[in-house]
Amino acid sequence: SNVEPTTTNGGSFGIYLIHTYIVTVLSDIGFDFNRQSMNVYLYNLANYSLVLGVSILIVYLIKKIPRLRMIIGEL
Repeated sequence: SNVEPTTTNGGSFGIYLIHTYIVTVLSDIGFDFNRQSMNVYLYNLANYSLVLGVSILIVYLIKKIPRLRMIIGEL
């Protein structure tokens, strides 16, 4: 029997793959993830929201372009 590869429609694997690049790009442009000039809980929430939001947006756009879908693990 042939076993076909499975994909997740939610894009969680794509978000997992993309988020490290988002952190790197944000660090390169000056968004310092190690600086805590505000409340640590607020800072962590802001970092999480920013990286997750940008990652979801990029994965959504990649899913709309057929040839780029392989980047996020879809066929």
